[in-house]
Amino acid sequence: MATLLAERRAVQSFPVTREEAARLVREARAGDADAWARLVAGYERLVLAIAFNFRMRREDAEDVRQTVFFRLAQHLDRLRDPESVGSWIASVARNECLALIRNTKPTTSTDALDDVAVDADPVDNVLARESSVELWRAFARLGPDCQALLTMRVLNDPQPSYEEISVALDIPIGSIGPTRRRCLDKLKQAIVKVDR
Repeated sequence: MATLLAERRAVQSFPVTREEAARLVREARAGDADAWARLVAGYERLVLAIAFNFRMRREDAEDVRQTVFFRLAQHLDRLRDPESVGSWIASVARNECLALIRNTKPTTSTDALDDVAVDADPVDNVLARESSVELWRAFARLGPDCQALLTMRVLNDPQPSYEEISVALDIPIGSIGPTRRRCLDKLKQAIVKVDR
C-alpha cells in the first residue's frame, strides 16, 4: 500500500508541452522511432496517474498503459489535433480503466470479512453487506463520467487535487464541484431505484 501511495505522489507533472507534443506526433508519423519513444515517455506517467486514481493495481495499470499506447500507435495518423494528443491519451486511459473495472469480476477474500464484527448480530451483518451491494449496483448505473469523477474525488485516499482531476478527466477545474454534486444526486436517485 505504501508503494502505491509513493507511486501516486511521484506522478505529478507531465513534461510534454502542447507544441512539443504536436512536433513529436508529426515526427512519429514520419517514422521517427526516437520521437515515438519520447512521446510515450512524456505521457506514460499521465496514464499511470489516471490508472492509480482508479485504484488500479500496478499490473492492471501497466496493462492500461500498454493498451493506451497500442491504441495511440493505431490512431496516430488519424489524430486531428496533434497538439491535443495529451487529452486524447487521458481520455483513452480513462476509458480503458473503466472498461477494466467493468470487466473485472469481484472476488471474495478474507479482507472483505474484516469489516464484519465477529460478535455482531448476523442480521446486522447481512443488512450491512446488502446496503454495500446496493450502493455498488447504483454506482454501476451511473455514466462513465460520473463513475470516474466519484472514483477520483470520493474513493481515493489521499484525494487528488482539483488540478490533477482536471488533467486526468479533461474537465475545467470550475466544473468539478458542481459536476460532483450532480453525480452524487444521481447516485442517490439510483440507490432509491435499486432499493425499490
